[in-house]
Amino acid sequence: MGGIPLKTPRTYCAANTEDLSEVIDHIKTLHPQSPLLALGVSLGGIILGNYLVAKREEAKNKVVAAMLVSVAWDCFKGTESLEKWGLNLMLNRHLANCLVASAKKAKQYFDDGRFNVKNFDSVFSSRTVKQYDQSFTVPQFGYKNVDDYYRDACLVGNVKHIKVPVLAINADDDPFQVG
Repeated sequence: MGGIPLKTPRTYCAANTEDLSEVIDHIKTLHPQSPLLALGVSLGGIILGNYLVAKREEAKNKVVAAMLVSVAWDCFKGTESLEKWGLNLMLNRHLANCLVASAKKAKQYFDDGRFNVKNFDSVFSSRTVKQYDQSFTVPQFGYKNVDDYYRDACLVGNVKHIKVPVLAINADDDPFQVG
């Protein structure tokens, strides 16, 4: 959503790599001999990391190297950190407000019920990213609950499956990834 109007009833999901896979395949079709480097920041880094985990050897044949910046490796710890009082909670509420505003702008895409988002009052009253994910992302992508979604999105424990060289950078005080 990120300020760009939706054209279809599909938003983000940290564990869903279909869009990224399609983009990479398209680039490689247009430029099969060109080396492809990939950069993912924050949520984009989680999606890129999950793509590299899911595609393993196939990714190695398409992507020369990748860089992940400010990635929440453990979604549970990242969420816990964002819910701490102070600046982290202020950031969390700001992000949730942005997500809610984007969902309000795109509501017409979800009104027919095909995408399992049935309780927009819950979506629109979300005050944290976790509440938003529970009421919007979870039903849209078919998860049982927010823990099921976060478990699927976590990169921690899955890095060993990445076959592409990766440089990962996180700030020591990154609110999404605590030490």
